[in-house]
Amino acid sequence: EIHGNCLGFKCASGIGYSNGDPRIGNEWDQWNQKMTATNSCKQATVQMNQELLTDIVNSDEILTCSHCQQPMRPNVLMFHDTDENVLKEIYAQRERYQTWESLVEEKVATNGGKFVILEM
Repeated sequence: EIHGNCLGFKCASGIGYSNGDPRIGNEWDQWNQKMTATNSCKQATVQMNQELLTDIVNSDEILTCSHCQQPMRPNVLMFHDTDENVLKEIYAQRERYQTWESLVEEKVATNGGKFVILEM
């Protein structure tokens, strides 16, 4: 899950900022003006399950944050993504993976072993 988790959704209120600064452009200005995000939005996460997915697909509604009522987005890294709400968790996961990978490489190198990873 280095690039996130597509079954997790987070509040999209933070996408109008990059490194704490508002993104430039009319569309971003309009987006940021209508945002009523709170600190609670940063913790707002919804885990998708079959029942919720069916409810959303069979309705005209979109998944919204329970705090600010703005759209939620998949908790995945997208091209040129600057949403700190999503990036914080992804960076933490990347660090955990790098730590694990270093330990495995060290064990294989010091024990003269072989190692195979099967991704499913």
